[in-house]
Amino acid sequence: MQNLIHKLCLLICLSCANNLVLGQLTLRIHITNISLESYSGQELLYNGSITVMASGGTPPYTYSIANRSVNNNGYFPGLWPATDTVVVTDATGQTKSISGTIGFIFPQPTLGSADIVVPTAPDSANGSFTLIGSGGTPPYTYSIDGGNSFSENNIFTNLTEGSYRILLKDSNNQLAEISTNPTFNNLPGFLNLICYSCPLQYNFYDPDFASWSCTNEGYLELMIGMATSPIKFSLDNINYCSMIKNPFLKNTYFYDSSYIPPGFYHLYLKYDSSGDNSIFSFSISRYCNIQISYIEVDASCQQSDGSLTVSALNGVPPYTYTLDGVNYQVSNVFSGLQSGTYTIGIKDASGVTNYSTAVVFNKCPVLSAKGFADSCSLNKGSIKVSGIKGTKPYFFSINGSGFQTDSIFTGLNAGNYTVVLKDSNGFKDSTTVTLNNYCLQIYATASNTTCGSKNGSITVTGSGGILPYQYAINNSNFQSNNIFSELDTGKFTIAIQDSSMETDTMSIYINNISGPVITTVTLDTASCINTGGGISVEISGGTSPFQYGFNGQNYQNNNQFKVDTSGTYIIRVKDTNGCINTDTVQLPRYPTPVIVLGNDTTLCTGQSLFLNAGDNFITYEWSNGASSTAITVTATGTYMLTATDFHNCTVTDSIRVTYLQTPIFTLGNDTSVCQHQILKLQTSVQGSYLWQDGTTLNHITVNSPGIYWLQLNNGKCFYRDTITISYIPLPVLQLPADTILCNQSALLLNAKQTGKAASYQWQDGSANPEYLITTAGTYSVTVIQNGCSNSDTCVVDYQDTPVQKVTSDTSKCKGYQLSFDVSFPNASYEWQDLTSSSFYTVTNAGLYYCNVSNYCGMVIDTFNVTDIICECLPVIPNAFSPNGDGINDEFRPLINCTPSYYHMLVFDRDGQKVFESFNVSDNWNGTYQNKLLPVGTYYYILKLAGISDPVMRQKSGSITLLR
Repeated sequence: MQNLIHKLCLLICLSCANNLVLGQLTLRIHITNISLESYSGQELLYNGSITVMASGGTPPYTYSIANRSVNNNGYFPGLWPATDTVVVTDATGQTKSISGTIGFIFPQPTLGSADIVVPTAPDSANGSFTLIGSGGTPPYTYSIDGGNSFSENNIFTNLTEGSYRILLKDSNNQLAEISTNPTFNNLPGFLNLICYSCPLQYNFYDPDFASWSCTNEGYLELMIGMATSPIKFSLDNINYCSMIKNPFLKNTYFYDSSYIPPGFYHLYLKYDSSGDNSIFSFSISRYCNIQISYIEVDASCQQSDGSLTVSALNGVPPYTYTLDGVNYQVSNVFSGLQSGTYTIGIKDASGVTNYSTAVVFNKCPVLSAKGFADSCSLNKGSIKVSGIKGTKPYFFSINGSGFQTDSIFTGLNAGNYTVVLKDSNGFKDSTTVTLNNYCLQIYATASNTTCGSKNGSITVTGSGGILPYQYAINNSNFQSNNIFSELDTGKFTIAIQDSSMETDTMSIYINNISGPVITTVTLDTASCINTGGGISVEISGGTSPFQYGFNGQNYQNNNQFKVDTSGTYIIRVKDTNGCINTDTVQLPRYPTPVIVLGNDTTLCTGQSLFLNAGDNFITYEWSNGASSTAITVTATGTYMLTATDFHNCTVTDSIRVTYLQTPIFTLGNDTSVCQHQILKLQTSVQGSYLWQDGTTLNHITVNSPGIYWLQLNNGKCFYRDTITISYIPLPVLQLPADTILCNQSALLLNAKQTGKAASYQWQDGSANPEYLITTAGTYSVTVIQNGCSNSDTCVVDYQDTPVQKVTSDTSKCKGYQLSFDVSFPNASYEWQDLTSSSFYTVTNAGLYYCNVSNYCGMVIDTFNVTDIICECLPVIPNAFSPNGDGINDEFRPLINCTPSYYHMLVFDRDGQKVFESFNVSDNWNGTYQNKLLPVGTYYYILKLAGISDPVMRQKSGSITLLR
């Protein structure tokens, strides 16, 4: 009964799942490019991967890639460089695909071979070959045993015959297989050293391990080398097959036999010429790699309750299973797993192990959001959100606002929005949505009229707004066609209108483009036999590109015509706008003789070339000054002949003769140079260059000891020179760092060297190894030992200990300021209020101090300032001249105090007040009500009291205004 209820609940759940449709499938893809390569013993393995995440539709999903792998988690590891397509199918059969291309993170090397020498006998170890790497990231290492061992040496010798698995590895651990070499019957990745002159070679291949179906079909490859008649072979000594002569290798025969099942076989060979037979034995076995598949159950969000159920195919049961490569278990179920990537290992009863990668996903909520653009900044944008996984109900928020159950946010303007989904358990997912602003805008392009015709046009386009658009020109009715044609020149007003009746306008001009005019026709006279003539045309005006034609022939882009026959020709020029201009010309004719000196050639030193023009001409003018019918060439140069025949027709031909010499040069004698010295080795001899490090320039820069050689090739001769460079170490020299000495102390500098004798030269010309410093300055020394020099410099400065600058207390008038200067060379300052200037202004009475310090010490200046009462007595001038010359332009009393009260009155002779001020900075400029007053005598009254002298004083008198 319990099982029945369980099955009924399962059917109900399945029915619910089938009715739950979440819309269209949405796919996201993540690609991991290849960073690591390895060799399995049969093929190169890569660590590229693709992960596809599906949402929407009806879960659960199945994922397949290139019809060769299917899983339910979307993770595909171990992929090689290619473009793969992943097909996702949901529970209702809805499918959707997405593609991704896997590439390499690092540049890839390539590998080739050269100088292949095959063994001379089956048991001889005298084969060899050279491997050549390129690309990738040098340096390279090389393997000829399928990656079991690598060597920095790329030349392999003392090899027996056989098939070698060749690999290259660069400094980023990127691998390359050797490319196919058809001459030596190489398969990709292999290099064969086969003794083709030996009696018999044969190879047996087991079934195809790379086959997905693990078939029982192996194949047999035979290769027989001998100078006899053809050979036949049989596997049953009854039915014989003829072998095929190899067209690429002399005296060899081959046969490839496919689809041979596993088993033990005898191979019978029959030689037609001798009738002799040979018998060999071999076996073909079968084995298929273990194939791994699994079923994944997602883990709850941030929980460890996921699981993997693993299945095995092929191999030898029973199996054991592991996730850490160490601890194996009999059960094929791994539970209690967090979300993440796991490596599954399966070991069969024969001890063979295979591995695969699996991913456990989680049930955390996943958010998807789609934005709808704003229109003309009118807050018409919106965002529609949805979620999968997690625990419903969902709550949504944008830009930190409160959460809501509504999945649509409206009334949004253009901008970036952060959208957050929160499920009922509080787990969150977020994404960013950008809303664009689409507003109606018009664009137009004009095509000008040509040749004075009414063939102009205007093409109108728009952006923003709400489709569809309509278009109008010069206030005409709107139309759906956006092209206005058959227009004349002039100014046009263009309008666009969208479906919401919004409009935008612009103005545009159409101009006329005139056609071309033939200005010059140049005639090249036709040759004596109606060949070599020509017509060239020069034009003005029109619009390029231009086409040219004559006598009704097709137009061409070249403005020059090769004309073989003299006569009358009609020339036509057409520009890109179809405007045509014509002209008529008459082409004359002269006969043309023929000379052939031959093709340009290259000779070696000592060879000569005989050039003969024949005796069909009256005069011969060679470029070397000769006038004979023939000359002999013995030096590099261009040899030109101009000959004139009996009809006074001339012809010219030339030939370039180049002499190559053996490129003898020298890199110089072996030499020794000082450490860090850079030496440039070069030659001026022309040719192709090869240095010992593989560089191919005519020079090389040497900055380390060693043996250097250059091989030069001019195409026919080689020459090599070698030079040994050694380095002499520099004298060891290290003066002290730049420093400061106090109060005239001294410093002894020591540059003395050990070993061989050395010479010394200080900045003042002294030659002792030691130097005593007693004054400030820059000190340097150059030491020469073993012919190499080294120099060093240090800067020494002197400072004195600071002394007091303010030695006694002082006083000031109350309300006034007093300034102090405690500056001392190279010193810093700190007053009692933490200011750091050497100058300090005292406003109030009190005790003041300053710490004055430098590298050599510190002193504290302390002093007391007291206030005293000073009388406030003004000094008033008796005249001023406000004429704008910048001198005495204002009536201004001079006051020796800071006023607490100030009142100035000025009157004219009639007692009229013309100026009044309560501000000591406000002076009279000789005007009243913005008008200049006349020259004369005026009277003033000044009332004044000072801050330090509060007694109110009054002073009056006259002032003379001058101009």
